[in-house]
Amino acid sequence: MKKIDFSVIIPTYNSGGFLRCALKSVFDQSYPVAEVLIIDNYSTDDTSSVIDEFADQRIRYFKIHNGGVIAKSRNIGIDNANSTWLAFLDSDDLWYPYRLESIYNRIESIKNIDVVTTDETLVDLGTGERKRIFHGPGNKDMYRSLLWNGNCLSPSATVVSRRFLDQRSLRFRENPRFITAEDYDFWLLLARHGAKFSFIRSVHGDYNVHAKNASKNQLLNIENSFNVIFDHTSNIEGLKSIPFIYRSSSRVRASFSEANISFLSGDFARAFSHLKVMASNLSLELIFLMTRRILNRVLMQVGLR
Repeated sequence: MKKIDFSVIIPTYNSGGFLRCALKSVFDQSYPVAEVLIIDNYSTDDTSSVIDEFADQRIRYFKIHNGGVIAKSRNIGIDNANSTWLAFLDSDDLWYPYRLESIYNRIESIKNIDVVTTDETLVDLGTGERKRIFHGPGNKDMYRSLLWNGNCLSPSATVVSRRFLDQRSLRFRENPRFITAEDYDFWLLLARHGAKFSFIRSVHGDYNVHAKNASKNQLLNIENSFNVIFDHTSNIEGLKSIPFIYRSSSRVRASFSEANISFLSGDFARAFSHLKVMASNLSLELIFLMTRRILNRVLMQVGLR
């Protein structure tokens, strides 16, 4: 069996201050990293000088124009990484010191796993509020579970087996219609190809929310998560016959987005009225899928999931 080592993949753009904290958290790991690949979308701030501060030979620095598609940056990291495990970290997040050691122990104790995820603390840097994010749970049919229940992983909390990706020629899909939801699509691809997921029930990092976050744009994330789900529904029995014109209907996507926003704001009557519009265009099974997704987002917002 190959040695267990970790390549850390960090996409970044104009986040010098955050990147400094992220890198420090990486180099403070009790289980040392093999290399750190920083993929910079040609930042115009102090990113380069922040990297120089560390003067660590394990850092490999790449610059690309990703056109706003972060999947391109992550794929550059995957293609150039040399380790047996790939650890993703967004440049505005950070890890706690024993994160990789905990993951190493899980890989050693449970053979033949392909994806490992830890819990995180969601930190609102505007208000200072902190809330635990419970990722998972695992499921025998992770593909169907991810579709029915929504995204239950986070890039900064997840490591993936390099061997699994290479054997199945898997990468992030560089689809502009998936922006901010490309990680959800990636987990679905892994699950569809038989990846074995393992979830560690302890907190090992901070997921920071601030004004510059791509995921802060909730409407875009909802819209593109919807695009991801529709792209994958052809793989679920019972949804294959949904006409393409309904899958791509702008009216349906708009109704879903409005329903989600109404749920989060507590206006349930308005939310269900938007779902009725969806129901006139889609099968009942798919409506149930989308409603479950909305309700799970509500539960996460109020800390019940």
